[in-house]
Amino acid sequence: MAKLSEWLKGLEPVSVVGSTAIDVSGIAYDSRTVKKGDLFVCIKGFSDDGHRYLDDARQAGAVAAVVEEEVEAPDSFTVVHVPNSRRALALISDKYCDRPSRKLAVIGITGTNGKTTTSYLTRAVLAAAGERTGLIGTVRHWIGERAIVPVHTTPESLDLQELLASMVRENISSVVMEVSSHALALDRVVGVEFDAALFTNISRDHLDFHRTYDAYRAAKAHLFTLLAVSAKESKFAVFNFDDPVGRELADAWDGDALVYGLDPEADVRASALETSLNRTGFSVTFAGEERRVTIPLGGKHNVHNALGAYAVGLGLGFDRGTIEDGLTAVGQVPGRFELVVDADPFSVIVDYAHTPDALRFVLSSVKELTSGRLIAVFGCGGDRDRGKRPLMGEIAASIADYTIVTSDNPRSEDPVAIIDEILDGIDRDRTPVGVEPDRRAAIEQALSAARAGDSVVIAGKGHEDYQILGSRRIHFDDRETVRELLGAGSGSSAPVADSARF
Repeated sequence: MAKLSEWLKGLEPVSVVGSTAIDVSGIAYDSRTVKKGDLFVCIKGFSDDGHRYLDDARQAGAVAAVVEEEVEAPDSFTVVHVPNSRRALALISDKYCDRPSRKLAVIGITGTNGKTTTSYLTRAVLAAAGERTGLIGTVRHWIGERAIVPVHTTPESLDLQELLASMVRENISSVVMEVSSHALALDRVVGVEFDAALFTNISRDHLDFHRTYDAYRAAKAHLFTLLAVSAKESKFAVFNFDDPVGRELADAWDGDALVYGLDPEADVRASALETSLNRTGFSVTFAGEERRVTIPLGGKHNVHNALGAYAVGLGLGFDRGTIEDGLTAVGQVPGRFELVVDADPFSVIVDYAHTPDALRFVLSSVKELTSGRLIAVFGCGGDRDRGKRPLMGEIAASIADYTIVTSDNPRSEDPVAIIDEILDGIDRDRTPVGVEPDRRAAIEQALSAARAGDSVVIAGKGHEDYQILGSRRIHFDDRETVRELLGAGSGSSAPVADSARF
């Protein structure tokens, strides 16, 4: 418990109505979680506004509120008006949780594609170096070996700081964090003291939220502004040198940095790539020394993800043998180039690819490794960037031998209308395309069409075990569906009838 005046230090409020000498015992941003003695911070969400629930919070026991809109202050209740209540929540939460990021080595990873896989690879490198690790990301949050199902890739600031504080209490020494563009734009990571930041790549995504590519790019770049002002003594940045924006960010960065890629000028460079559906080998050159590495993950795109983790390890001062031990020990990353069926008689890969570039990467990688035909199943989410739909249709049709367009998470949109927008990018007179709005039926069609030597890629949902239809969230898992349809449980594959022809 502390005086409200303590929590307000550094906020520079526009106005304060009421006393700041009152005791505050907790913080809340959801009126349903308010307890007696709490400070309630009103933030605006995507579909609701905390300012509407100020009276509910007061009746639940809140003694004060932080707002960014003019509100009427009830009697015996303190109202603090600030320019940005989300930023205020982040700064107050950091203090309330006793500044946990200062007691951890924090590695932030941002970019359009590859964040999750790079975070798992980096976590494996840290573990090989003897670090007790935490991970905050899309698939799971991890405190050591304890998993937590996430609501957001990067949690809201109070939840994030409480999660970091839990890691401190459980003797975690290093944490790897996926830092989403939403989190950066919405100030969720303000107050986090980063030791390192890694940029993977950037391509079109989340324009439903950011509106423009430039705004999206600026949000990603903001992670390096936060790194620059971090209180940590030794901090460094890592950039993908093969990505044009990565080069621009590296050129603009004024501090210690490593750049990685296939480019001969990269500090950490890969060459002599050998790939399969379940492993990738490559040579890594750093400081003039070349060493061979093999990771148990398929796909050329995972070379970049591994190089990013390799560079983080080097920046942290780990020896190369330790870094390579970590990379070779990494487990399967859920829903990321996940080989559900391995060439018996055909292969099935489930991947989270839900952007144009990600879809291109996974389909191109699988195509190169397939002796037969490539069959693609994918859709696009509803209430999201509509502009990428025809782009993804064009990419799938140009790479796959047969594409089945289906539903993803349609949310409030008509699934058929989403499919029609995907089909706008496909010349159906030149490319065989199937249409099946029912995702389970679409997967069944793909498996029925597959023959020996073929590969089936089911893209878009990856690790997700649900589908959002209107306001309903129903259970649906691409991987589970494949195993059920093949009658394989979690083991080998039994082929279904070859009923589809193309």
